[in-house]
Amino acid sequence: MIVISGYVDLQSAEELTRLSEVGKTMVEATRLEEGCIEYGFAIDMVNPSRMRIYETWADQGALDAHMASPHMAEFNKAIAGAKLAGASVLAYPASEPKKLI
Repeated sequence: MIVISGYVDLQSAEELTRLSEVGKTMVEATRLEEGCIEYGFAIDMVNPSRMRIYETWADQGALDAHMASPHMAEFNKAIAGAKLAGASVLAYPASEPKKLI
């Protein structure tokens, strides 16, 4: 299992709003991919120009297929054209999850 967690900071909340449609399309398409366990973007509750990213993948093969998908290419194009203030997205190998709630 692979967990991906991070954020993208945009220069304004308006810039994040501009990307919301391509983001919604990305999430909907990705959730249909084989090996996708969880996938989502969220707006940070304290910083409205920060998009949080959280993903869980069954294995590296599923993540590799996702990274090569057409919807990932479209999303990367949109992010490349965005006014970014910073970003950090990291992948973590994980064992089986332990339920907390």
